[in-house]
Amino acid sequence: MRKLKAFYKANNFPIVTFIRYWKDASTSELIVDLFFPVLLAVVLLYFTSLTTDKLSMLIGKFQQVSGLSTANENSPLSALEFSPL
Repeated sequence: MRKLKAFYKANNFPIVTFIRYWKDASTSELIVDLFFPVLLAVVLLYFTSLTTDKLSMLIGKFQQVSGLSTANENSPLSALEFSPL
């Protein structure tokens, strides 16, 4: 039990910070910083779940939107060889 208490005491920073923020923040700060982003994430997740059936499709779409590319055979970056300086 002592190890569990020590672990909580060492790692409770996010919990303590959130509780202090919740108490000290104004209503408009809470709406803008917490409720609006959560609502936006839920709405985006809902509409995304309607359009994709597989997680791999979702990851592929996310990579297309963000401009990321994976190193596969069709990627132009896979043909490059990087040598150390």
